[in-house]
Formats: sequence, structure tokens, C-alpha cells
Amino acid sequence: MNNYFRREIFSAIFVQIFSVFSLSIFGAYYVIVLDDLKVTAIIIGFVLTTRNLVQIFLRVPFSELSQIIGRKPLIITGNLCYTIALGMMYYASHWTFVLIASLLVGIGMSMHWPAFFSYVGDISDGNYGRIQGFIFMG
Repeated sequence: MNNYFRREIFSAIFVQIFSVFSLSIFGAYYVIVLDDLKVTAIIIGFVLTTRNLVQIFLRVPFSELSQIIGRKPLIITGNLCYTIALGMMYYASHWTFVLIASLLVGIGMSMHWPAFFSYVGDISDGNYGRIQGFIFMG
């Protein structure tokens, strides 16, 4: 029971709460913003697709980068991308701002998630969670 109160584990839990909370806000909010901007359904679908399309191409390179420069810089930079994207959404006056914000979230997710799951494998006893790093190629 004492292992769960280590600083690394508390840090990881805090970072994940922040990340999931900001992604939940973004996911709920950007369709509302696009609807308020009177955008067509095709453009809404295009913007919704970009977040995941970016991850197809960037997850593997960023997971390799996390092996070189470390996990924490990519986790922090990924969260910074989420934060900038939420700020862009607040001031969006055209759908292209929402598209750029969606691209930023995709880039941030590509940085954050593989590095985070590899970090879980790094900090846990007996490499518990190491399989997550293998799954996400970290």
C-alpha cells in the first residue's frame, strides 16, 4: 500500500486528471463552437477527423522521441498544446481557428499518451504497466 503514495505516482495521477479534463472540455466544446459559427456538416466532420488523423502519423515518431529526450518533456508539451487549443477555441471567429485547435490537440495527444504510458511503465515496481509502453510504442 505504501508504494501508491510515492511522489511519481501522485504526479502522474495529477497530470492525467488535468489532461483528461481538458480533453473532455475540448471534445464537448468544439462542436458547439462550430455550430455557433454556422459551419456546414462536411466541415464539422472534417474538423472532427483531423484530431485523430494527425495521431496516425505522429504517435510513432513522438514515442521514439520520448526514448531520446525523456517522457516528461513530451507530457508537458502535450498538455501545453491542449491548453493553447482551448484558448484558441475561446477566441475562434472562423472555423479555421477550430481546425488549427483540433490539429494542436491531435499533436498534443500524439506527444502525451505514448510518453505517459511509457512513464507509467518506468515508475512502477516490477515494470507493472510496461505492456502499456509496448502497446503505444513508447
